[in-house]
This record gives sequence, C-alpha cells and structure tokens, in this order.
Amino acid sequence: MLVSLTKEFVSSLDIGSQGKLMFRLGYRAAVILFLLAVYGGSAEAGTEDEVKTVFRAFIAAQNSHDLRNVAAILSDTPEVAWITRRSAVLGREAILQGFERNYQGTWLIEPEYDNIRVTDFSGEVAQLVVPAAITIGTPGETKAPQRFVLVQTYTKSADGWRLATIVTVPSG
Repeated sequence: MLVSLTKEFVSSLDIGSQGKLMFRLGYRAAVILFLLAVYGGSAEAGTEDEVKTVFRAFIAAQNSHDLRNVAAILSDTPEVAWITRRSAVLGREAILQGFERNYQGTWLIEPEYDNIRVTDFSGEVAQLVVPAAITIGTPGETKAPQRFVLVQTYTKSADGWRLATIVTVPSG
C-alpha cells in the first residue's frame, strides 16, 4: 500500500513549477509525519533492528562519500525518489549522480541515532524517521550544519532491506 502511495505521490509532482512543488512537498511531508504520529505503530524488533542497521550503513557510506555502497543500499526500482526542499530527484541513476555531485564538496550527515523511530507497515515496508544535522557545501566552502528530519522508506527484497525513498524536511 505504501509503495503505491509513494508511486502516486511521485507521479503527481509538478516538476515544472518550483513554487507549487515545494508547497506540495511541504504539505505532504507534514501529512505523512502527522499520520505517523497518530496511526503509526512501532516496528517489530527484528524489522526495527534490520532497518536501523541498513540506515547506519547508508549514513557511513554517505559520510565517507562511498558511492558504491550507497548504490548497494538504494532500491533498484524506477520509483526510487530523493525529495529535498529544492527538488525531487527520481530514479536510481539520477539520485546517484546527485550524491556524486554533493561528494565533490562538503557532505556530512549527523543523525540523532537515539531518536530514530521505525514503523513497520507490512513486514516488507518500513519507514524510518530521525532528526539530523546535514552540512552541505561546495568544494572549499565552510558551511554550518542545517537541521532536518529525515524520512526514509525501506522495502524488503530477497537481498534484504533497500532504501526506496529519501525525504529531507527542514526543521529549523
């Protein structure tokens, strides 16, 4: 169900109009977070531990600018999406190219690991929500970290849990 909702959400994006897109993303992110708070249960221990392990591996690969390991964690489906406050990047190769560009400069993600929340929707789809500080800058540029909430959807395949959507919501 969540995968079909994600597909519907991604297909409804109006990439040509940045103002409308950012409004829709902000509104939908708020709705998702509200629904999680009201209806989301906690994950079973196995799912929660497995998803947290994959998330930690993803963050380690991101912070070491290891595109090969990031690629191994990303879902290999056309629907995979990375949604930021400025853009929606759709498709695995486009996401990897975006990360590769970011790795040319400053790129550091510092999640609050003690505040991770994992919700198991079906045993095959889980969502992880965690506050994080992200430092992003062009080569040679010194930037201060910015606060975000990371919302990630993981799907379970024969190869284990894979990252299907990445949403970064500014939080202050």
